[in-house]
Order: sequence, then C-alpha cells, then structure tokens
Amino acid sequence: MDLQRIKAITKKEFKHLLRDYRMLAILILFPVFLLIVFGYAINFDVKNIKIAVYDRDHSSLSREFINSLSHTENFVLQGYISSDSDIKNILDNKEAQCVIVIPDNFSESVYSGSPAKIQFLLDGVDGNTATIVQNYVNLAALDF
Repeated sequence: MDLQRIKAITKKEFKHLLRDYRMLAILILFPVFLLIVFGYAINFDVKNIKIAVYDRDHSSLSREFINSLSHTENFVLQGYISSDSDIKNILDNKEAQCVIVIPDNFSESVYSGSPAKIQFLLDGVDGNTATIVQNYVNLAALDF
C-alpha cells in the first residue's frame, strides 16, 4: 500500500470519528476511566518483607541497626543466620526475601567515621519486588 492510500484512509476515518460523538466520547472517556480505576487499584507498596540477618559483628550497634529495621512496617525479622552456607538455603526455600549481612568491622567503621558497608542479598525471582526491597533497605540504612 502506498502512502497516498494510507493518508486517504486515515483522513476518512477521522471524518467518521468526528461525526459519531458516541464513539468519540468512548475514545476519550474510557482511557480516563481506566486511568482513575487502575490508579487507585494498583498499589506497588511491598509490606511485611521477610528478612534474615547474618550478624558477623555481634555488637550493640549492629543489634540496634537490626532492631531499627525490624520495627518498621516494611520488614519482618524471620531470624538470624549463623553461617554462610545457610544464606543460599534460606533464599532458595523462600524463608526470607532478603538476607542482610553485617560485616565484622561494622561498628568500628561507624565509630571511626568511615563508610560502613552492609551486604544484602535479595531473592531476584520477582525483579520488581526485589528492586522495591532494595530501595527500602537502602533507605533504612541511610536513616540509621
């Protein structure tokens, strides 16, 4: 089909559309209606994220950090991990969506003023939820 025919068909369809007010109303109002309905119906907030903690530091500061995480509406502390080998099992068995690893020198880094690094491992099966969980953990770490 050449460009002239496409142009003529498009022009004809627009003329028909402008003559039929019911169809024009449906074309304009239906997307607005769907936007309003889905805007209220769809919620991307993730609540009750199950977390497990591997605390290598065992300091009062690391316990305070864990306590600040578990007392938010976003996180539910599932328990503590005692070894590296447990991390994979917990994520694979869906016991937790996020495992937070607090390194040995966490409290020393915080008290010395250098950046304290915290590792968190996510269950990446649902990419959207994993990204939201990542942002929540980052925000909680920055607030601490």
